[in-house]
Amino acid sequence: MYWIIKKCVLGKNSVLIVKKKLTLFFPLKLFLAAMLLSLAVNMSNHTLPEIGEALGYVMRFIFYASLYPIIATEENKKQWLIWLYGIGVVYALLGFLQYALYPNLRNLMYLGWDPHYYRLFSTFLDPNFSGLFIILTFIIGIYLFHSGNRKRIILIFQEILSLSLLLTLSRSSYVAFMTVLIVYGIMKRSYTMLVILLLFIGIILCVPFPGTDITKLFRTDSSAARIQNWSESLALIQQKPLFGYGFNFLRTVRRESPLPTGSESNENGIESPSTLSHSSGGLDNSFLFVFATTGIVGFLAWIYLLCSMSKQGVVLLKRKNPMGETVILSLLSISIHSLFVNSFFYPWILIWLWSISGIVEQKEKEK
Repeated sequence: MYWIIKKCVLGKNSVLIVKKKLTLFFPLKLFLAAMLLSLAVNMSNHTLPEIGEALGYVMRFIFYASLYPIIATEENKKQWLIWLYGIGVVYALLGFLQYALYPNLRNLMYLGWDPHYYRLFSTFLDPNFSGLFIILTFIIGIYLFHSGNRKRIILIFQEILSLSLLLTLSRSSYVAFMTVLIVYGIMKRSYTMLVILLLFIGIILCVPFPGTDITKLFRTDSSAARIQNWSESLALIQQKPLFGYGFNFLRTVRRESPLPTGSESNENGIESPSTLSHSSGGLDNSFLFVFATTGIVGFLAWIYLLCSMSKQGVVLLKRKNPMGETVILSLLSISIHSLFVNSFFYPWILIWLWSISGIVEQKEKEK
């Protein structure tokens, strides 16, 4: 945090100096205004500690978003991609170590963690977020493979990432990854992506993973829980559609007046007062989460921000800059994944997203 504050406020390329030159500054400002407006509208219904807790979420988002102007004004942009890729590969390797030595989280269930029996969850302690993090690393690997010289090493790392993704047994990550392969294959008109896709599906369907059986890939309990979660999210939105419950008062709201779920907790359901949870109020869809917390005003501002990010990628695609593919595929994977898990607001995903946005900003300004 100190490094971010120093770079944003005290550095020679501080946000105060460069903010008018940043493509995403206006849509980001709109979304932050919507977040604060939703807080202001709902503030009278909450205590001072609850207001402080909600403001903490806003400040965290601002700190992570500050990576965008920092990286946008830094030099040696490719080095940032190499660092991100290296972090992702190390994360995957740590996941293998975890998978071998600590294959489930049963002993931490009393702290609110799901057991995740024989699944790779690495240091996040969650296979779903781990899967998305690995996918984002894989996407950067595609860029580095086509723009660098050490193709053999990167190819080995890509295989490591693919295997680690398989071991997460995360269906939301599988769907996001397969979507990325299909879209990239269409972009490049590459049959290689089709082969990788078919191989990936074949392994999923045919390999009996340790500690489970193949029918669990099509388990219905967690799917039913997510559908129930979406229904309850829509019920929350209907109650306060204009400005929402405030970003992020939702955890407090869920503690005080939980909607009936039929049980105290489930793998993906809304949290109840007696259940510990590590989710943002228990909403497993980033788009519904934004709508419920900031209302239609914040939701439209959020969509505008995402469209502005996508537009940067399209501009680079038209210039035949491979970084355009990276940002489009990254946004696509997070968007698909966030339909099932609140991915957009997971700290590491926010860091990744704004780091990529800063790199893209540099590329967009190049002649």
